[in-house]
Amino acid sequence: MFVGLREKVLLFIISAMLIIGCVSLWMVNSIQKRTQLDLTQRAAGGFVQFHKERTLAAIQVDLALSRKMADSEALRQWVKHPEAFSRNPAARQELHSLLSLFSTRQAFIGSNPASSMYYLDQAALDAPELKKPQTLRRQDAGDQWFFRTLAQTEAWNFNLDHNAKL
Repeated sequence: MFVGLREKVLLFIISAMLIIGCVSLWMVNSIQKRTQLDLTQRAAGGFVQFHKERTLAAIQVDLALSRKMADSEALRQWVKHPEAFSRNPAARQELHSLLSLFSTRQAFIGSNPASSMYYLDQAALDAPELKKPQTLRRQDAGDQWFFRTLAQTEAWNFNLDHNAKL
């Protein structure tokens, strides 16, 4: 069969258009994937940054409240004589006020004279007497963090302890 020049040109144009169409489709797809990846990374970065700032803000508020607790004369007197909590309305009122401001509405307070750690939440403060505290011992390796923390001179530190007793 004899193919004329006209058919050859038409075949060439159709082939060229198919090649250009495939290359264009590949380029558009590639650009779309890169744009999608870039937008996803930016969104994830913004999400992480937002939650980082929110977490840091909560930590800073809790840190300021902890410093306020440490500076409270009523709480200092109570920690020196923890058995007198029921007879110390100023300490109870101070704890109620501060505890409601903490992000988790709970706190731990350590008493060096009693070698004790108190866990406080609203239920604990509403009870007539505080629950018996967790007594810590210098001889117990799992309790060493408490005594090391009390010996530190820094204004604050984060102490993550995985103590099953506490």
